[in-house]
Amino acid sequence: MFAQCLVFAVFSTLTLALANDDLFLHRFRGHILKINGKYEIVTTLADSYKEPDGNSDNVLATGSWDQTYNITGWSVLEIKTAENQTNIDQVYSAGLLEGQFTQELTRMQWQNTITNICVNRTDFCGKLKNFFLTQLNWIYMQIDTHPNDEYWHQINLLLVQLNGLIDGYQNKSRGPRKELEDPLGFFLFQVLASIDDIAVHLGFQNISRHDSCSALIKILPDNKDIFVSHATWDDYSSMLKVFKRYTMPLKRTPAANSVVIPGSDIIFSSYPGTLHSIG
Repeated sequence: MFAQCLVFAVFSTLTLALANDDLFLHRFRGHILKINGKYEIVTTLADSYKEPDGNSDNVLATGSWDQTYNITGWSVLEIKTAENQTNIDQVYSAGLLEGQFTQELTRMQWQNTITNICVNRTDFCGKLKNFFLTQLNWIYMQIDTHPNDEYWHQINLLLVQLNGLIDGYQNKSRGPRKELEDPLGFFLFQVLASIDDIAVHLGFQNISRHDSCSALIKILPDNKDIFVSHATWDDYSSMLKVFKRYTMPLKRTPAANSVVIPGSDIIFSSYPGTLHSIG
């Protein structure tokens, strides 16, 4: 109940702030279609958006984007995928739509946080790339070896969503896949908070500095629910915050009779280009 009230309060605050400004130029809506095996990205200003026509089976995902960081301090992303679609199409289309919506902020976030990691650090980034390739190749092997395992299926979906995000950002719908072309590309957004620790493991020091963070985990009596929260201390380069809501009724496995995962509707704070919650 507390978590629900907190989420409602955050959304209410953002909604009130938006209502006090004429933000039609900052609001966007869109959807992803799949027609004859090809993925089509449609995004436009909210006031000129038209619902997709024709067969609803062609609609993979819908969403909205409020690019209001200069007004409220936050941008707000909502993505909803269609339950009648396969897991792969759901996550890939979710990535496509997010990548397209957040293109401008993702470019800024890259400039703020990623661009300088490899500047004058050829040796470090060479070893970092090899480290990531080793880890990723092992993950790919586990996914291929355990196609019906719940855990590895979900890991596969996350990689497919990340490739969708990359394709949406680049405005190229190349289709679902798990293999990442560049481990020093958008994958860095996902592991940025761990770069310092990885650098130490590889024998490098003072690559970057991240301040401390605080976390709270609270389990309710009788294990009825679990609350998780965290706060991070960081510098101004990390101020492009995005409040995200993913509604993706994914199945536990690829099997036709598989049930929907728990937590198919999630709300969290994040950044452009990042698919998980981070302070």
